[in-house]
Amino acid sequence: MLALVDGQYVDEVALSIHDLGFLRGYGVFDYLRTYKGRPFHLQEHLQRLAYSAKEIGLQLPYSFSQITYWIENLLHKMSGAESSIKIILTAGDSPDHFFPQGPCRFIILVYPLVTPKSALYTQGVHAITLNTARPLPKVKSLYYVPGVYALAQNRQATEALYLGEKKEILEGTTSNFFSFTKAGLHTADEDNVIFGITRAVVLRLANDLFPVLHAPVFYQNISLIEEAFITSSSREILPVISIDGIPIGKGIVGERTKQLMRSFTEYTEGFVWPEIFVERHIS
Repeated sequence: MLALVDGQYVDEVALSIHDLGFLRGYGVFDYLRTYKGRPFHLQEHLQRLAYSAKEIGLQLPYSFSQITYWIENLLHKMSGAESSIKIILTAGDSPDHFFPQGPCRFIILVYPLVTPKSALYTQGVHAITLNTARPLPKVKSLYYVPGVYALAQNRQATEALYLGEKKEILEGTTSNFFSFTKAGLHTADEDNVIFGITRAVVLRLANDLFPVLHAPVFYQNISLIEEAFITSSSREILPVISIDGIPIGKGIVGERTKQLMRSFTEYTEGFVWPEIFVERHIS
């Protein structure tokens, strides 16, 4: 792993025990991966990071161009296969371990990409649900306790899905959620979930293929779901074949999901990735 902390390249990351990101989860992050060594929609991820920081009262201490320069330098030092890139911003050290009093701490980590086993894309995965929505849903914060705890109790599941007040399926702990019904492709409204960069690409691709409905499916209507999948930077499009043990459709990866998976692969292999207007969706 290669790292940069507060503008300095380091061999090892040493985090203060007084850091509010460590003590209170007071911080934000963003994550992306490379394709053929190129960071996937880096500027859009930086825009989302800046938005998340602003929403919890923090501010990026460096410009996008400076951060891009550092990331490119770290990637240049990496060898071998594709890389993961994680950018973390915390509220910094706090003498009273509660209120931020110092400068923010800024960290970039670059390390080898780890993706799900290939069999999961042909066989599908199992999901469970949480009877809660994620706090500050539009903010990519460091707080992941409900999802991590739920998945630790159920190792057969790959993802935990958050439910809203009306038991609508919103999103995953580390992913966005999509489902197909006879009406078309469903996904939750952007005001209630994280703005996923992979999600935005999938919606762009899907608009040319299927009717798209920005409306979630409710838990009591899981039996109406014919296909389902989750999206994230490292997982891309990962099919879901059951939720809380309830089979999705025929319990196999559906043809429409496969079609989107092929389209997404073609997109990532392209030389040009059209801009995603992040501010339009998160402001």
